[in-house]
Amino acid sequence: MDRLLIILASYEIILSLVMGLFTIMITLILIQKVVIKKSLEEMLLSKNISIGIFLGSVVFGVLANVNGSIEPAVNLLQTKMMGQGGFSFSVFIGSLLQFFVFYIISFLITFFLLFATLKVGFSLTKRINEIEEITSGNAAITIALAFYIIGFCYFVRPATKNFVGSLVNYELVRADLENNH
Repeated sequence: MDRLLIILASYEIILSLVMGLFTIMITLILIQKVVIKKSLEEMLLSKNISIGIFLGSVVFGVLANVNGSIEPAVNLLQTKMMGQGGFSFSVFIGSLLQFFVFYIISFLITFFLLFATLKVGFSLTKRINEIEEITSGNAAITIALAFYIIGFCYFVRPATKNFVGSLVNYELVRADLENNH
């Protein structure tokens, strides 16, 4: 049993669980405040299938993209731990702080791209008010928009993940580790 791998796997599981739940919560809050501008709870309780499909597709897309911030954080922690010969609290905290930077960048990129794409899509269908159609229960428009959102998020996921991964400067990490030894 490799203690380092257990620590890294546990770190990844905990980040995924906590930040996944946080991402769902913040995404739903933003959708309610910025996009729908109505009570999501009331709409869901009224059995509006369209709002459920729309929310699910946005949350799915955001989670898929923001998830790309976890791997660079785990790789960074692994590099630092291996360079120091094991686990240390200061390395853990430093890596965790860097993860939050990766997460925030991923989240902002995802929301910016998603909202920009929705704006472009909405401008192409000027006669249709998609948000009003969703809130009134138009399943046809909602399903089309849901696949549009999921497809878009799937398409930009590799680029978002690569961008966040490029923020890790392993040469700087190595130099820092060598200076501390």
